[in-house]
Amino acid sequence: MSSFPSTPPENGNSHDRVVLETSPSDTRKYRHVTLSSNHLPVLLISDPTTDKSSATLSAQVGHLSDPPKIPGLAHFLEHMLFMGSTKYPGENDYNSYLSSHGGSSNAYTATEQTVYYFDVLSPHLGGALDRFARFFIDPLMRADAVGREVLAVDSENAKNVQNDSWRMYQLTKGLARDEHPFRKFGTGNASTLRDGDLTGHKAEKGLATSDAGEEMPEGEGEKVDESRVRILREALLEFHGNFYSANTMQVCLLGRESLDELEAMAVEHFGGVANKNLVPPAFPGTPYETDQTAKILHVVPIKDVRYVELVFPIEETNSYYRAKPTQYIAHLLGHESAGSVLAHLKQKGWANDLSAGGSNNCSDFSTFSVTVELTDAGLEYVEEVVEVIFAYINMMKETGPQEWILRESQTVSDNNFQFLSKRQPIDYTQTIASCMHLYPVLHILSGPYKVFDYEPGLITSIVEKLLPQNCMIFVVAKTFEGKTKKKEKWYGTDYDIADFSPEQMKKWTEASVLSDGMKELHYPARNDLICTDFNLRESVSNTRSVSKQDVPSLLMDTPCCRVFFKLDDTFKMPKLNVMMSMRSEVAYESPKSSNLTLIFVEVLKEHCMDFSYHASMASLHSVAYNAKSGIEMTITGYNHKLHVLLSKIVDEFKNFQSKVKENLFERIKDKTSKQFKNFYFKQPYQHAVYGADICMEEKKWTIQEKIDALPDLTIDDLKEFSERFLSKFHIEMLIHGNASKEEAKQIAATLLEGLNPEAPSELPVTQVVKLKQGNEYAYRFREFNEENTNSSIEILYQIGRTNIAETGMLVVVNYLINEPAFNELRTQESLGYIVHTSVKTNGNDIKSLLILIQSDSFDPDHCDKRVEEFLLRMRTTILEMNSEEFQANIGAVVEQYREKNKNLSEESSKYWQEIGRSSYNFRKHLLIAEEVEKITQPEALAFYDRYIAKSGKDRRKFSARVYGKNHVSSMDTILSDVTLIESLGDFKRDVGFYQTQEPFDFESMK
Repeated sequence: MSSFPSTPPENGNSHDRVVLETSPSDTRKYRHVTLSSNHLPVLLISDPTTDKSSATLSAQVGHLSDPPKIPGLAHFLEHMLFMGSTKYPGENDYNSYLSSHGGSSNAYTATEQTVYYFDVLSPHLGGALDRFARFFIDPLMRADAVGREVLAVDSENAKNVQNDSWRMYQLTKGLARDEHPFRKFGTGNASTLRDGDLTGHKAEKGLATSDAGEEMPEGEGEKVDESRVRILREALLEFHGNFYSANTMQVCLLGRESLDELEAMAVEHFGGVANKNLVPPAFPGTPYETDQTAKILHVVPIKDVRYVELVFPIEETNSYYRAKPTQYIAHLLGHESAGSVLAHLKQKGWANDLSAGGSNNCSDFSTFSVTVELTDAGLEYVEEVVEVIFAYINMMKETGPQEWILRESQTVSDNNFQFLSKRQPIDYTQTIASCMHLYPVLHILSGPYKVFDYEPGLITSIVEKLLPQNCMIFVVAKTFEGKTKKKEKWYGTDYDIADFSPEQMKKWTEASVLSDGMKELHYPARNDLICTDFNLRESVSNTRSVSKQDVPSLLMDTPCCRVFFKLDDTFKMPKLNVMMSMRSEVAYESPKSSNLTLIFVEVLKEHCMDFSYHASMASLHSVAYNAKSGIEMTITGYNHKLHVLLSKIVDEFKNFQSKVKENLFERIKDKTSKQFKNFYFKQPYQHAVYGADICMEEKKWTIQEKIDALPDLTIDDLKEFSERFLSKFHIEMLIHGNASKEEAKQIAATLLEGLNPEAPSELPVTQVVKLKQGNEYAYRFREFNEENTNSSIEILYQIGRTNIAETGMLVVVNYLINEPAFNELRTQESLGYIVHTSVKTNGNDIKSLLILIQSDSFDPDHCDKRVEEFLLRMRTTILEMNSEEFQANIGAVVEQYREKNKNLSEESSKYWQEIGRSSYNFRKHLLIAEEVEKITQPEALAFYDRYIAKSGKDRRKFSARVYGKNHVSSMDTILSDVTLIESLGDFKRDVGFYQTQEPFDFESMK
C-alpha cells in the first residue's frame, strides 16, 4: 500500500490522504491525486515489473447527451479525436507511434461516458501520453477526416444492423418515454451525421479553423457535401467544448516509473486539459413509467432464437456497491442447481438456459433482467414460464433475505479479491478509469469485487419492485415473422406490443411455489466447494540449490496418457489449471460423429450442472467443448477442491450411458440444430474465415453437412458413440499451478483409473492444402444472410511449414503492414469498418499471412485490388524505411514475444497451445524473439518479395470472397489469372497436401 507525505507536495497537486484498499496479493503501488491546475482526478499505478504501460481517460459524457437532431454525435466525436491535434497534426500520428512501439488503442461510447485507452512498451509511455492527451486539449477534426469518418461510423453501424443484440438494445431504448434521452440512437450512421437535420449549427464563412486558429487543410478525400462537413465539424467542436472538461474526467495511469515520476508525467501531459467547471450531465427520472410497463412484446429476430426476457425498471444501484443487492438477487434467480428456476424449467422441457442480473446501469436509473432461452415447447408455454419466475420472486419476498446466502457470496468475493490475479495493463486501466467516479477513493480497487455489508432492507426494497405491473416482457422468436405490425426506427426490427391482460396480471401476481407443480422450487443448498485451504506448495528449488523450473516437464508418458506438469513458483497463488485433451479418431470421422461429439459434450454438461454451478460460484470453473481431435476440457480455480470437482465429472462420464434420457437428448439435439442454422446469420467476415477453412483443410465438414446429418440421430446412436469414444482414447494433460508432483499424478490417475481407456492405434491428424507456387485461387459464395448488406474477403498468402527463423520473419512482415493496412484501407480509403491482418495457422503448423476486410460499400473483388495496391506500396515503404524506424519495429516485436505473463492462466494458455499443436516447444516465444532480433531490413524485404509480392517466386495466394446484398451482381465478374474453386473435392485433389509433421521425440524430454 502506498503512503503519502504529510506536507503539501511541491507541485501543488492534492493527494488523497486515504490509502486505497488493495489486494494482499498486489505488489504495485497506488496514489490518487487531483491535479492542481485543472482538478483532474488521476489514479497512478507504479509497477516496476511491467513490460507495457497504459493510460485510460474516461469522460463523463455519452450518447445520452447527443443533440436531439444529431444522433451519434458523441460516438462520432470519439472517432474524430484519434485523427490529429494541433501539436501532432498527422491524422495517423497517434496510432502510428503506438504501433511502432508495441502498443494498441481503442475507445467506446456508452450512455453516460466515453472511454479512451492505450498501451505501449514502457520506455515509450511519455511519447504516447503526449499524443493521447492532445485529444482533450487541441483536437483538429479536419474537414477531410470528418467527411471520411462519417463513412466509417456508417460502416460500423451497418455491421450491427443484422445483429440481434444491437436490435434488441435499441428496441428496449425505444420504449422509453418520449422525453427521456435513453430513447436515443447512440451509434449514428450516414443519415444522422451526413444527411440529418443540422439546423442550429452554422459553419463560419471561409475556411474552418482549428482550435489553435490555424487554417484547416481541405484534403482530397471529402465524401460528404462540403458545407455539411463544416457544419458537422462545428457541431463536434461545440460538443467537445460543452462536455469535455478536466473536472468531469478520470484518468488511470500505469507505468514502471515511481509514483512521483508518474505524477510528474500526469501534470506535464494532462495539466493542459481545460477545466470548465462543468457538472456531469444528469438525466433524472426513470425512462419507464406506468405507461411504459406491464407490456408484452413479440419480436422477430434475425437468428433462429427463442427466448423470453423480463425487464424491470429500478432505481440506480451503483451507490449500493457496499451491499450489492442486485448481485444477491441475480445469484438466486440465476442459479442452475436443484430447486432453481432453470432446473424446474428444464425438467418441464421448456428451457435450455437462464441468466439474470442488473443492466442499463445509469446515474439515475437501472434495470434488472431475467432472460430464459426457450425450447420449442417453452415457446408454447411462455405464460407458464413467466409464472415460474414470479413464483420464485414471490418466495423471496415471503421468506425475506437469507443472510447465510449473502455470507457465502461475501466469502467468495473476499477470497477472489485477496488472490486477485494481474491483468493486462490496458484492461486494468480501462476497468479502473471507467468506474473511478462510482467509488470513494478507498474502494476504487475493492469496490467492484467485495461485498462489504449485509443490508436486508436494500435487498427487500429491490425485490419488492420485481412486480408484473413494473415489468416489460419481450418474447423473441422467428415464429412471429409476418405476424407483427410495428417496425423499430433504426434497425427495422419487426414487433408487436400489447398490455398485459387482466388474466396474465392475476396469474403472475399470485404465482406461488406452493402451487401444484412448483413445490420443488427452493433456495440452493449450501456450497461445499468453497475453498478454505490457501497454503502454497513449495518447490524443490526453494529448499535445495536447484535451478527453477521455467517450463513444464514431462511427468507421465504411457500409450494412453501424456502429462506435463509445472509447479507455479512465479505468481504464488493457491490456484491450479488443469487442461486435458481426450483425442480419438472417432470424434470427427464423419459429419454424424462430429455432431455426436458435440451432443455428447452438451449432455455431459447438463449432467454436471447441479454441482458445476456450485463450483463456479466458488470460483472453480470447468469448461468442456468438442474439437476435431476429440473432447477438450479445462478445470481452473482454487486448487483446494479441484480434485473433488474432477472426480464428480469423471463419475458423470462413467455413468453417461445409464443416465442420459430421451427428453434431454432431444432438447440438446434441437439446440444443436438451432446453433448450426444460426451460423448462417453471423457476420460476413466470420463466413469468410469459415470459407477459407473448409478449403484449406483436408477434412473439414461444412455446416450444411452437419445439418443434414442431424435429424436421423437417435439416443441409441449417442449411447453407442459414447461407449466407443470412452473405450479407446489418448489423453494429453497440462497440470500447472499450486500442486505437487504427487498431487498432479493423482489428478491424472483420477481420470485414467476412473475411465480406464485403451490406447488407440492412431491419433487424428489434420492435413493442410498445399497451394501451387505462383498460383492464385478464389472461393466465391453468396452471403448466407441475404439481408446483410456487408461483403467480406479473407486473403491468405501461404508461407507453409516454417522454422523458428521463418516464423519470426513472417511475424515481422505482419507487424510492419498491420497499422498501415488499417490506416490506408480502413481510414483513408474507407473500404470498411473491419480491416485486420494477422498470422494464420492451419492445422498444427502451416503458416500464412492473413488480410481480412468486411465492407458494405465495396465488393470483395474491389477490396482485393486495393489490398494488392497497398502491398505494392508497402514494399516501397519497407525499402525506404530508415534504419531507426525499422529497428523500432523489430524492437517492438521482440518485446512483444518477451513480454512476461501477467497471470497463471496466460502462462498456461501458451503452454497448452504448444501441446495442442504437437510442437511441445514451450520456449517458442523466447526463441522467436531471438530470431527476430537478428532480422535485417534486406532480409525482411527478401522474404516479402519471395512470398507476398505479386511477382514472388514462392507466392501462393488464396481468397474466400463473400458477396453481401449490396454486391451480389459482382459475383459473376471475371477474375483474370485466378483459379476459381467450383468443387472443394476437385480443388483439394488438384493441389494436394503438406506432409504431416514428424512425430515428436519425447525421449529428449524425459
